[in-house]
Amino acid sequence: MAEFKENDQVQDEKGNLHTLKRLIGKGGQGVVWEANEGNFAIKLCRPGGTNRQQLTRKLMALRTLDLGSLPISTPLAVLKDPVVGYVMHLVRGLQPISALMRYSSKDGLSPTEWYRTSGGLRWRLHVLSAVAEVLARLHGKGLAYGDPSPANILIPLVSADEPNVFLIDADNLRSFAQAGSHFIFTPGYGAPEVVTGQHGISTLSDAHAFAVIAYQVLTTNHPFVGDVVHDGDPDGEEDAFAGRLPWIEHSTDDANRCSRGIQSDKVISPRLKDLFHQTFEAGLSDPKRRPGMGTWAEALMRAADATIVCPKCKSGFYFRPEACTWCGTSSPVRRMARFQLWDPNGCPSGENGVFVKGSDNKVKTTWGVALQEGVPVKLRKRHFFNDADESPDQVLCEVVLTRKGAEIRNFSTNPLFARCLPPDGRHTEKVVQPDMPITLPAEEEKTVWYLQARGIGELQQSVRF
Repeated sequence: MAEFKENDQVQDEKGNLHTLKRLIGKGGQGVVWEANEGNFAIKLCRPGGTNRQQLTRKLMALRTLDLGSLPISTPLAVLKDPVVGYVMHLVRGLQPISALMRYSSKDGLSPTEWYRTSGGLRWRLHVLSAVAEVLARLHGKGLAYGDPSPANILIPLVSADEPNVFLIDADNLRSFAQAGSHFIFTPGYGAPEVVTGQHGISTLSDAHAFAVIAYQVLTTNHPFVGDVVHDGDPDGEEDAFAGRLPWIEHSTDDANRCSRGIQSDKVISPRLKDLFHQTFEAGLSDPKRRPGMGTWAEALMRAADATIVCPKCKSGFYFRPEACTWCGTSSPVRRMARFQLWDPNGCPSGENGVFVKGSDNKVKTTWGVALQEGVPVKLRKRHFFNDADESPDQVLCEVVLTRKGAEIRNFSTNPLFARCLPPDGRHTEKVVQPDMPITLPAEEEKTVWYLQARGIGELQQSVRF
């Protein structure tokens, strides 16, 4: 592949000229540039990899795939001789997810300051959850992405309520039936069975690559580059990426521990840590034991919902500690909004209904959202409805924890229902119309207020404050 630089031009098969504007990233098969004209990106392939005939066949095959509304860019046109590559769609105003991985002291910030100013913990969890959701939906269509890498995943330049992620360089999309014949990966992100040539790309190799990216985004460390690899010769890195060395937080083998990066206990929840252990221990040699992308998406959503923000250093940390894990400042006034299943048919007398209990005879909490005093928190459709397949991130209401209780504003187009369950079992109901504010008192021993989005006679998730 010839060396290209900014402002160089390439031409596609349709005769269109494209000016290289900004290098987006480098992958296992080439480099990707943002084009100056239109919303396009250009992939330039490495020599010895894909040739023009292969690209043309891929392009024709990809046009037959049903990707629906998935934010994945597929090839549009092949480049003309002598360049081997193709043109694809690009959403502007995005950056590679690698921007959340690599701390540099050259910026003049401490690691903690850089972590916070580059989005912080909650933003990282939201971004990773969004990526996992895209891959889960792709896998649900019977397709593997093929080469997830930091250069192929684009995210917004600044943190926002909705992390609209975009996957590019998707010429390696494959159906399950083709998984055993393709050995394409970006060094450091290929699953061991792909690196060693034992198996081809699959949804399971996607899961490994995603877990590596997620661990790097959260801790800035590659899960297999411990001190012995970082300070050793290149052969050590090859052994690590091929699965011949333990990962840096192995539960029983400390041969590859790491003394750099962000302390994982600050940024990885217990559930996420379990998933990393499953992926990088049992899943290293047995791909079927790796957690699927749907499992990752839910665990990352739950972790994001369990974070609060330090009032002093503004860093995000998980709900339970009594002090900020970054600066030691006492935790703000906080409360966990608990989602619990309401069963209208669970009451023996046939009146009202009950909250579903677990095996310990206590009301079972299905989801938790951390609230802290004075900070607005959005509750979404996915919180209230298990079957929210359409627009799951639609905001239904906003909640602010105050000294008086939970201040709620209905942001949906339908009414919500604030209900009280007193000791005598006779419900009190307040209808919360769209844009209407209401304050529910904090939970007391005798009187429980909760919020629902459906009639009291329907099975549903309810939130108690």
